[in-house]
Amino acid sequence: MTVGPRTRRQAWSRLGRASSVSTRPAVFRRALVSTASLVLFAAIVSACGVGPPPPGTGDPGNVRLHVLAAQPILKALPAGAKVLSIESHLAQWDYTYGGWSVPYVSEDFEVPDTASALQTTVQVASFFIATASKYGWRGNNAGVLQYIKTLTEAEILDGYGLPRVDWSKRLFGTFMVGMALYQGPQNNVDWRSPYENSPYVFGLMVDASAIMTPPR
Repeated sequence: MTVGPRTRRQAWSRLGRASSVSTRPAVFRRALVSTASLVLFAAIVSACGVGPPPPGTGDPGNVRLHVLAAQPILKALPAGAKVLSIESHLAQWDYTYGGWSVPYVSEDFEVPDTASALQTTVQVASFFIATASKYGWRGNNAGVLQYIKTLTEAEILDGYGLPRVDWSKRLFGTFMVGMALYQGPQNNVDWRSPYENSPYVFGLMVDASAIMTPPR
């Protein structure tokens, strides 16, 4: 049974009348103290933060972001595909808890609706699995095409089509980059957008690891 706000307030009121602070169980008092301590700790961390990042960490000079934006795979799209948007995202330092977000580039594109949604999904996934291999990307996509082919047109249209399809490779022998293909837009996601639920719109994302420790 779902307990509504009014029922919860009545239950709490009855508890207050039945017991006073001095007669509450000790474990309940300890729970209140622990909760208060956690809230106080969170407030202190939020107020103080962790300060600036260590020098030389993250993506100095946005070098890795520029490398990502220049990846040929971003221009190697299926025939007739139209780029809808492409965005570059800087590595960001978390001043509250510390740590870097990864730099990444995301590209949304639309393919012609000349085939069914199911056929289009299979074609796009097949295209990138083959093309990524030519550019040195190693995929973790065993069985993905077989899985897609087991779906129905209705499932594709309902947004249950393309699972996450991803690849990775090492650049310059120093850092790892990843790539993922998604069904649906990844930039400026808005339910009011005509592209939001289109089975003919896909997103391609490439990201790089951030430098977490200062260089020696």
